Amino acid sequence: TINLPVLSMSGTTTLNIRHGSAFTGTFVQTGNISAPTIQILTASTGTTNYRSNGYSLTATSGLSFGANSSGSSFSSNFGTSTITTVAVNETSYNIGNTIIDTLGSSIWIVSGNFTWPTNHTVVQNGNNIFKATSTGTWTMNGKRFATWIDSTASSATVTLADSLICDSALYIKSGKFNQNSKVIYTRDYINTSPDTVKMSANLNITRNYIVTGK
Repeated sequence: TINLPVLSMSGTTTLNIRHGSAFTGTFVQTGNISAPTIQILTASTGTTNYRSNGYSLTATSGLSFGANSSGSSFSSNFGTSTITTVAVNETSYNIGNTIIDTLGSSIWIVSGNFTWPTNHTVVQNGNNIFKATSTGTWTMNGKRFATWIDSTASSATVTLADSLICDSALYIKSGKFNQNSKVIYTRDYINTSPDTVKMSANLNITRNYIVTGK
């Protein structure tokens, strides 16, 4: 096990949490981590486990994670952490035997594009929450999530690149939301946005439909 202490980096720095050769082990946060770009990956053969351990991850330019080598494996557990970043997985680490992302009750605050790579398996074991806070495109590649909250500024627009599946709720609080002719599956749909919400395809709801916005 490799313990990661409190880290705070600035400028144009990229923080790579990785290994340079065959390795099987676990990185564990023991404090909050902040850097412009954060990359967490298995770069060679072996297995890398990452545990945020309830501490925050802040990447002011982007956060990417996964495996980047055939024969490698990667698992992450974000527990109860808060992850704040401009973009998620714009650099795609999507090569490996198994890539498992356990979301726990983590809270993700994303101000740009959000992508979950095709080869990742998402495990829900809590009410994880994703908040979109500015203009961006969401690409989910068939993954299931608990709750999406669109809380963007009125001048921003969140656009779906493919279907969105929310096992708990899709909550559009404010800002513009563009379904972009993609199918949405959700237990609860709550729209309180005073801004423009464009619904242009099937909206499949299994429980509550609450609309007080546009």
